[in-house]
Amino acid sequence: MHITFCVIILFQIILLNFHVLAAPKTARTPRPPKKSPAKIKERLLKFNIIPDIIPSVGCPRHEIQVVWPKARAELGNPIPSVYTMTQPEVSWPARQGQYYTLLMVDPDRDKGTKFKDHEFQCWLIGNIPGGNVSAGKKLTDYIPPIKPKSLDYHRFVFFIFKHANKTTVTYDEPRLISDSEAFRAHFRTLKFMQKYGFKNAFAVNFFHGEWDQWAPGPEEEAEMLTTPSPLPTTTKGYWD
Repeated sequence: MHITFCVIILFQIILLNFHVLAAPKTARTPRPPKKSPAKIKERLLKFNIIPDIIPSVGCPRHEIQVVWPKARAELGNPIPSVYTMTQPEVSWPARQGQYYTLLMVDPDRDKGTKFKDHEFQCWLIGNIPGGNVSAGKKLTDYIPPIKPKSLDYHRFVFFIFKHANKTTVTYDEPRLISDSEAFRAHFRTLKFMQKYGFKNAFAVNFFHGEWDQWAPGPEEEAEMLTTPSPLPTTTKGYWD
């Protein structure tokens, strides 16, 4: 009786292991191959991130991973606006004990105007310890990168700046919430870098926004970005 019971138990164990081994594995979204510094620079030059926003000297050597639930930035790939309405997951080759600043800009918002050389600040987080974005100092809330239907070419760019000497930065920036446009406009990445001593960007990524009929239109976007407080009294841009 005892031998029969042991045989039954052994048979059940073998059968269970068979089912585990035979079960189909859950498919994972493959992570894209790592881009070389030369490839990153090639893409930045092709789409004029260099020299429109940053100089060629000290070109970023790392790619930021920027991922939404249904999209991923791939150094210039098109993404419909409807897929970028929520804050993405962002990562880069960060080190413990090091601090970083994350910046996202829209360099094409004012294309065709006298402010064509300026950028629009979409997102800014400073003093990020290691790669823990949520532990950083939120300076500018993320707003969805919406491409107007009238524009045929619209870039959205992410930068990571590595702090010198593993120290935090004392920022002199207005706190911009999601429904405020004050000081977002007429931003300049290069002047921001000079102001805080960032000699070059550590990592980068970007994509092209695609107009989508389900994304907010110009009227809805204008309403979303209505500034509750008065705009600066001067017409001169904050970053001029």
